[in-house]
Amino acid sequence: MDDTIDGGPIISRIKIPFTNDLDVSLMYQLSFLAEKKVFHDSFKKRFKAKIIPEKGDWIYYSRKPEDRIIDFSENPEKIIQRIKTFSNKSQGTFFTYNNLEFKVYDAELIKNEFVINHSKKFKDLDIIFNYEDSIIIKKDNKVIKLTKIVGPINNLAKGTPINK
Repeated sequence: MDDTIDGGPIISRIKIPFTNDLDVSLMYQLSFLAEKKVFHDSFKKRFKAKIIPEKGDWIYYSRKPEDRIIDFSENPEKIIQRIKTFSNKSQGTFFTYNNLEFKVYDAELIKNEFVINHSKKFKDLDIIFNYEDSIIIKKDNKVIKLTKIVGPINNLAKGTPINK
């Protein structure tokens, strides 16, 4: 132990490899499972730290409210990453459109050629489709599907920019 948060030698740790099939809520559950296993391992070691963190080990993140705001100036992959980072029910990311707030819980790149070809007649950041709880937007000549949207989605007009 030392005076820093999550700093100093490590008693025990389990690395959970990230794969795209893990959403935030499942990662949260896996963290509890890993915490239980690490505690049992630490108990066996009598809580004596023996692992020196490698230079550059990043193990602590302090979430800020502004981290949940979707920034449509970011590249499509970063937008999707931000949305997936806060995809559990208690959080979500959000954006405003015509002074209305919309929460978004999931996103992905569209790879369907028919949709990509259709998007070519739209401008960057235009809403291409609006259906059920989802919208499709164009960003940097890529197509992003935002899903599990909570808010007055019928106000998101097709052919208008999402950053309105």
